[in-house]
Order: sequence, then structure tokens, then C-alpha cells
Amino acid sequence: MEVKYYIDGEHVYTFTPEAYDDDNYPFRHPFYILINMAVGKFRRARSR
Repeated sequence: MEVKYYIDGEHVYTFTPEAYDDDNYPFRHPFYILINMAVGKFRRARSR
């Protein structure tokens, strides 16, 4: 098994471990990926 990483649909890296044990392959257990996506518009304070 391998893990492939893509950015904007373009393949950038493939992780293939040497051995499938706990030391070399951490993805054998449940995990979460936290993605911080800040979407918005910069607003200036209105001057009065």
C-alpha cells in the first residue's frame, strides 16, 4: 500500500514504506487530517 499526495490535481509525492509495521507505516491506525482553509475577504475598518 502507498499514500499519494496531490496538489491541485497534480501528483507531487508518493509515500511507500520499507516495511508495514508501526515504526515505518503510521497509517495502520485511525487518524484525522486537520486542514485549515481560511476563506474570506479582508475588510478594512470604516473611518468616520
